[in-house]
Amino acid sequence: MREIEWQITYSTDKDDLVAAFYQPCLERSTAYWRAVGYFSSKVLALISPAIEKFYEQNGAMRIVASPALSEEDRAAIRNAYKKRAEGEQLQKDETVIACLRRYLDPSRLQTSEERLRLQLLSGMIRDGLLDLRIAVRAHENGDVGLYHEKIGVFGDAHGDFVTFNGSPNETWNGWALNAESFALHRSWGPEARHAHSERSLFQQTWDEQRAGVSLFQLNDEVISELFERFSPLDPDDARRKGVSTFRLPGSSSGEGPDLGLAYPDFLADGLRDYQQRCVEDWFEAGCRGTFALATGTGKTVIA
Repeated sequence: MREIEWQITYSTDKDDLVAAFYQPCLERSTAYWRAVGYFSSKVLALISPAIEKFYEQNGAMRIVASPALSEEDRAAIRNAYKKRAEGEQLQKDETVIACLRRYLDPSRLQTSEERLRLQLLSGMIRDGLLDLRIAVRAHENGDVGLYHEKIGVFGDAHGDFVTFNGSPNETWNGWALNAESFALHRSWGPEARHAHSERSLFQQTWDEQRAGVSLFQLNDEVISELFERFSPLDPDDARRKGVSTFRLPGSSSGEGPDLGLAYPDFLADGLRDYQQRCVEDWFEAGCRGTFALATGTGKTVIA
């Protein structure tokens, strides 16, 4: 971590948050802790090259995020707390598990890229690379709110770490589309006290030592459903099958000046099914062969 001259703050008006911060941090880390309001597997497409390096270093991610609660879900959680106050067994975890099952429903997927990202997520969980926990902010009076903190911790093999606290969620929009900013603190710099405080705050959340914040782990049943619906892929397999980094207009890849090209919006959604089949057939043939498609069907995108 110390080899990089980190900035005090990062913001989208002057920085590419992924290229200037996220990927360099992840590539040097053996631990990544993240507490956010929202998490989406789509963020994996932004950092897929760094994930491979993180994987090789036996890195481990811890992510705490809020579930997407409907009004019916909130009512169920309020009812669960009411029952607990009356001495009955608390079953609010069933509501959170139902949210996760909706998220893992294959029928909601629109592109093959979405399936690949969930296969990568599945592989990361299988290999111990990712531990995902769901946080709910519930009050004893029955009010239900969001867990909406935005804390991040990157730690390396030498015991050094940096923390950041600011506006981005762990989503594609949070890192690549929105106007966002955050402050960075180093464990070895003059701001070390602040860095240690933020890491401690995450640890307290993870250990469920924060009043009013309840955490839920993925139980064996949900994990089995995840593996069954989305066969696990490791980062290298996911990259070869099509999970890649799509750069957005105005962003910098570190490989030369941005040309300001107007990339079609559909690129952010990944390959179409027939394009994905071309990629898979190419690798199955040992990266040899020729394919022919009609004009306008996306041969350049496939390449």
